[in-house]
Parts: sequence; structure tokens; C-alpha cells
Amino acid sequence: MHALKLSTKGWHGVIADTFTFKHLDAIAQVYARDLTKQGHRRVVIGYDRRFNQQLFARHLAEQLLFRGLEVYLSQDAIPTSVLRLAISRYQMDAGIMLAAPQLPGAYAGLQLYDYAAQLLTKREYQRLHAAMQQVAEPERLGGEGSRLATLELKGVYFEALSRLLDLENLRKLSGRIYHNALSGVAEGWLEQFIKLKNLSLEVINVKRFGMSDDDLHAFRPFASNQNLIFYLNTNSDGTKLSLYHPLASLLNRQELSQLILEYGYSKGWDYSSETLGKLGLDMPWAESGSGFKAVLSAILAGDMVVEDFLAAEQNWRLSLLKEDALAITLMTLQILAAEGLSFAELAGHTEADTDWRQSFGTDRIRLRTKRFPRKFVQAIPDVLANHKVLSIQKEENLRLSLENDAWLEFSLDRQDNSKASLLVMRCQAHTSVDVKNLLMAAKSLVHTVAGV
Repeated sequence: MHALKLSTKGWHGVIADTFTFKHLDAIAQVYARDLTKQGHRRVVIGYDRRFNQQLFARHLAEQLLFRGLEVYLSQDAIPTSVLRLAISRYQMDAGIMLAAPQLPGAYAGLQLYDYAAQLLTKREYQRLHAAMQQVAEPERLGGEGSRLATLELKGVYFEALSRLLDLENLRKLSGRIYHNALSGVAEGWLEQFIKLKNLSLEVINVKRFGMSDDDLHAFRPFASNQNLIFYLNTNSDGTKLSLYHPLASLLNRQELSQLILEYGYSKGWDYSSETLGKLGLDMPWAESGSGFKAVLSAILAGDMVVEDFLAAEQNWRLSLLKEDALAITLMTLQILAAEGLSFAELAGHTEADTDWRQSFGTDRIRLRTKRFPRKFVQAIPDVLANHKVLSIQKEENLRLSLENDAWLEFSLDRQDNSKASLLVMRCQAHTSVDVKNLLMAAKSLVHTVAGV
């Protein structure tokens, strides 16, 4: 049996090849034993919209159930943030999400969350992975057992969002939102929430446009004279987003998260653990000795961005602003309604206040391998297209943080039934010229290292 591929966020493999029911049997056997040893029993399982995910999730749930755990299965496909809410709301000991964000549709993935709705650490994953390697032939249990319980989580999530927002004020806002969910699990959720809460907003689900400069340029005439609020793009599991308007710059998740924090700070929000728990949709909080206010002050002063703050190995749980695209979208709409601003005006104020002037672009190179070229990371220079490389992060993707608030990301789109892959390069910088030069430099680097 081919082993599942382990990354920093969980396991993934090709459906029906390296991700099968047999692989799930091995995970159930090892994980159930590990949870039981820790005295944990209650587990909730969610899944995305990829092929066969509901059947995979039910099979895994039954195998855990037969091993003595108390298991709850989501009735429908859900965004990852909804699973994390369920862990907290129902006081689960653990959560399992079957999703493979940023991977092609032929792939499935599985992530494990602890009782605080946080991903397991790299060390914990490695320990479980090592135990799985010792399972020569996974044991599949069967029998009557206990009846598998299911949870309807969309309504719970919508009510949590309702408590977060001033719905009466939000009803004053009208206009159209174009939403491209990339056929992901978040498709239709924003539209359903808006209709359920009788908001004067219209959501139009589209699949035509991406987020490259060419895509956004093509979107301009399509969106003219249509009472557009913004164009929303979310990823496959509803954790990442970008907002765009033809008369404004594109704002990404990190910028929007910081904007929301700054807005709350200006309005005198009490950033106590209780309030932050509300922001995190009832996620638990633990404060460090350094104190959250000190970190918040650093964020507002521009010394630290939200992404870096949340990626640090701390026990803070501001999950909403890191992992929930729909909540960030609704909170941005809340600011527009409260301040009487258009998104173009809000983005313009943001640029003026923080010097955010962003352009975005993509490029692609076909590779003859499904892995990053050997020695690619070592070949990255200290300066790329006149931008100093500040840091390099490698998880599923390779991300370069550059000076002047720019970044460059490399991701592999592995081609099905082929040894080849498509290397996708995404870049954000102050100007379109910067983006073009950075992508050209990145492409040249790949050609040099990979020989393509």
C-alpha cells in the first residue's frame, strides 16, 4: 500500500490511488488508539465537495465509532472554519477535516484538529505518521455498533455569524457581489446567509474570472453600471479570499484582517479574551505572558502583519481573521455599512493610510516532474528583481516574502496520470511593473535550476 503524503497540515493523496478506504482504515486504527490513550473520545468530522468525500468521511467515522469513540459527522460538505466552530461549540476532543486546499481536484486530503480547534503540530503529525508506517495490513472493523450521529452545522455557523454582526445596520447596504468560489465548498454560502437574514444584497456566483491582472482587467466592463460592491474570490475550502473593485486595488486576506482589527481598535473595541473569543466564533483563548495588547499595538503600528502574528507558535485563537473568508467578507460589508463608504473608497483610504498599492499577477511553467526542482530553494538569490528576499516559507507551497510588502509564491499543480506538473507562480507587489519583473525573474530562476 502506497503511503499517504504527509505535509505540515496533514495527509493527502490521489483519490482511488494513494488515498483510499484502506488508507483511512490505517488512520482510524492509529488515531483512535492515540485519542483513547489521551483520554479523548468525542470527535467531529467534516468534508469538502471533492469526489467521494462524503463516503470517505462516513467510512472513517464508522471505523472510529467501532473503536469506541463518540463520533459526529457533518450532514453536508462544509468550509474548514465551520468544523473548527463545531469543535468549540460542542466541546469536542478532536476534529477531522477531509479537504485538500490548493491541490487539484483529483486529490483528497485529511487534517486533524485538537480540542482547541487548532491543527496538530508538525511533531504530532510525524508521530502518527510513523505509527501508520508500522501498520502492514490495516484492520477494518464491522458490526452493528452504535448509530452514527450527524450534525447540521450550517445553521449553527450562520447564527454565530449573526451574533458577530450588526444586522440592522448591515441591512442599510445594497448592491451586488460577484463571488467566484472556484467550485469550492464555500459556493452558495454567502448567498444563503444574505437571503436568510433578509439583507438588501445580491450575490451572483460566477466561474468566469480569476484574480490575475488579465482576469481583473476583463472583469471591468462586465461589472460596470451594475451597482457593484466588490468581486469576491475564495479558495476551495473557504479559508482564503481576495476582494476587488475596478476602481480600487485588490485587498487580500491579510490586508482585510488588519483593516478589521484597525477599525475595531478605532471604535474602542475591547480586545479582551472575552471579545476575541466572540471574534473567533467561541474559540477558546489562552493569553501569554507578553500580553495580546502588546502584539496588537505592533500590528497596528505596522511592525507585524496579521499572517505572521497568527502563524507564530502561540496559543492565541483569532481563527476568524485567518481562516474564515465568509466572516471576513461580512465584517468588511459591516464596515462599509457603518461608515457609509463604497469598497473603492475604503480601499482608497486603506492605501492612503498604510501605503498599500497592490498589483497581482500569475505565470506558469510546465515541469517534467511532480516535485519542486532539486536545490531550488538554495538557488534563490538574496535579491530578486530589485526586491530583497526577507524570508522563505515552504509547506505545500513555497512562499517568498519580499521587501516593500511584496510576495512571490510557487505552487505545483500536479497533472493527473502524468509525471509532469504545472508550476504556478503568483506575485503581488506595489505596481504592475514590479509584478512583471518579479515573475520574469522567477521564471528565469526556474529555467536555470530545472533546465526547462
